[in-house]
Parts: sequence; structure tokens; C-alpha cells
Amino acid sequence: KYSATVRSSAAQATAAVYQCACFQGEEIGMSLPSKYLPDLCTILSEQISNEEVSDSETRFAVADSLSDVLYYTYRSIVRTDRSVLDRFTTDIAHQVTDVLIRLILACLHKRARILETLQGSHGVVSGEDEQIRLTRTLEKEKDVLTPLVDSVGYTLKFLKEAFVPLFDELVAPALGPFLTNKNDTRGQFAAICLFDDVVEHCGKSAAYKYSAQLAEGVIKAIGANANGGDSDVVQVALYGLAQIARHGPPTTLTAHGHATIHTILPIAMIPKETVENRYIVENAASALASMVLIGEAPLATVAAEDKSDIVAAFVSQLPLREDEDEAKVCHDGFCDLIESGSAPIDLNSILRIIGETMSHIREGEDLALPETQFRFARILRRLQKDVPKDTMEKVFHYLSDDAKGCIKSLFQEYKRHHSASVVTP
Repeated sequence: KYSATVRSSAAQATAAVYQCACFQGEEIGMSLPSKYLPDLCTILSEQISNEEVSDSETRFAVADSLSDVLYYTYRSIVRTDRSVLDRFTTDIAHQVTDVLIRLILACLHKRARILETLQGSHGVVSGEDEQIRLTRTLEKEKDVLTPLVDSVGYTLKFLKEAFVPLFDELVAPALGPFLTNKNDTRGQFAAICLFDDVVEHCGKSAAYKYSAQLAEGVIKAIGANANGGDSDVVQVALYGLAQIARHGPPTTLTAHGHATIHTILPIAMIPKETVENRYIVENAASALASMVLIGEAPLATVAAEDKSDIVAAFVSQLPLREDEDEAKVCHDGFCDLIESGSAPIDLNSILRIIGETMSHIREGEDLALPETQFRFARILRRLQKDVPKDTMEKVFHYLSDDAKGCIKSLFQEYKRHHSASVVTP
């Protein structure tokens, strides 16, 4: 048996080689990564199982390598097509997910025993050194847990509806109880992450099946952690609310309406520049908008009296930048609000948000679909016609130089597109 250092290095090197194969495959085809993906997943998952439970460093190194392999698989699917999965059958996915869930549970159970010891459930901890050792072990198990959960999440995301039977059999029974388990927030975090994913990525049937269970967990999690609790749990819980609002039954959140909104609204009003975890503030704004303002907006009627405050909070956080997928949804929803006239948004905010969003896009951030960018241009063109010139110029003057340049470019692009679409007789 090779040493732990060699096993860790070999796993990391394997993931790096697979990454290169995926990058090359985006140019010449995915036959090479497709050939090795099934074996890599089964071998790496089994290797984690075979490592000594006490060797957290090696377990983490191998688990992180598996997570990297599955991430680059998912990335390749998004960038090209699904050919990398040609040999990755649902049977293989079942085998790997089964191993991963067992490992996640073992990790959580180990953490539970350590937490009980630290809290004095098994008597007084013998000295400061022992307390430090247990705390470090607890943190190491948290590190191991992260790539294990990520690996299940990536598999779910690229299999989509095909993963639902695996979720029903393996994930939901094992992790469902952790949705409302406050004893270890890392277990709650893991469960919420994967239930978020199944609601978002696995089709309407799965979303309708699991939304109520997820809603109970995330609402309790936000209430328990919003004031100085586990920020990671709050982040994924807020994300889950947005997914329930978009994909779940319209009535799922109705019973929790006012209380949920009044818990989230103060978070969404915090200037994100003042907080360490900006995801929380942006996810709060996204969740509020999804529940009340954009798309299906299942709580629009319930929250009518709070609508002006919700609009103000949502607009104040735009453009969103932390999660590019959420940014795309919310920036398109922002266009819906303007074009429908369903929410009053001042001229300064409109120009600022469009200008800043396009400035970040110019710098390489993927914050709006091409269709949304064209809607930006159309909105600007309408404002140019409807708003007095001196008013436009006054507001425009206070924008950053980058935002001004991007708005000018949008105008030019709109004119080119409009001219090209006109047929000269």
C-alpha cells in the first residue's frame, strides 16, 4: 500500500489531468474524458471509503479530487454538450452516490460525537489540549464534508431528472432529517444545499415533491441564524427560498408569507459593501424579488403592503454579482418590472444598474443574457424618447465613466440592430 502522501498526490494529479482532458475536449471532442469518467468516479469514491477515518487530510485530498472531476464534467456539459456522459450510466451514478452519502453520514455522525463531547455530554473534557484537539478534528471533518456534498450536487446537476430516483432512495431519507437539525449546522447546510439543487435542477415533479420539506427547513434555518448564526446556512437557505418561489407549488410559501418577508427584508436592506458575506445580502434580495416581484411571485398578494419596501431593497442591491445564475434571473426580472410598469423605479437607479451591469460584463463577468442586454438597450431608448433631455443629461452626469461608456455602447448597438432590421423598399 502506498503512503498517504502518495495516495493524496496521485488523486490530485488525476483530477488535474482530467481537467486538462476536459479543456482539450471542448476543442476536439470529449471522447477521452468520457472514457475515464466512470472509472475515476468509482475508484476515487471507493478510495475515500478505504482511508483511515482518523486521516482527515488524506480523505479530504481524495474527496476534493473527486469533486474537481465532477465539477469539470459539469463545466464541460455547460460549455459544450452531454457527450462526456456517454459512459456514465445511472447505475454508476447510483454506486458513487451511495458511497458518498454513506461518507457524508459517517462524517456528520463523527462531528455529532465530538460536539457532544465538547458540550460535556460525556463528562468534562480533560484539559485545554484535549479541547483544542477535538475542535481541530471538528474543523477537519467540516473540510472533508464540503467536497463530498459538492460531488453529490454536481452529479445531481448534470443528471437532472435522471437523478430523482437516486435522490428519493439515497439522499432524501439520509439527509432530510438534517434540514431541521440545529445541533450541527454543517449537517443542516449539507441537507439544504442538496434539497435546493433538487428543487432547482430536477424538474417540476421533483420541485413539487420536495418544496414543502425544504421550505420548513430553510425558514427555520433563517430564523435561527439570521442574527449572528451560521452565515453559510443563511446563505443557502435564502437561495432555497428563491428556488421554491420559482419552481415549487405557488401555495408552498403562502402560510409563511408575512413572517418570512419580515425576516428577510432587513437582510436585503443591508448595504452589501458593509458585510463579509455578500452572498447573504444578494440572496435575500433575490429571494424577496422571486417571492413578490418577478416571475410567478407567489407572495405578491400577501406582501402587497410591503411592496414598495421590497422594490427599494431589491433595486438597491442591483447589480447582483456573487452568483452569476441568480444575477441573470434578477437582471431580467428587473427589466420586467420596468417594461410592465408594475413597480416604480427612479431614473437614477435604472441608469446606474444598467450602466454598472454592462461595465462588469465588459470586464468578463457573466451577469446578463444577450436577450437581457438587448432589453437594457430598448429600455434606454424608450427613456431617451420619454424623459426630457436635460433630466437625462443631469442623471447621466453622475454615473461613473465606465457606466457612461457602456450606456453609449448600448445605444449604438441598439441603433445598429434596429437599422439592420429595417427593410428598405
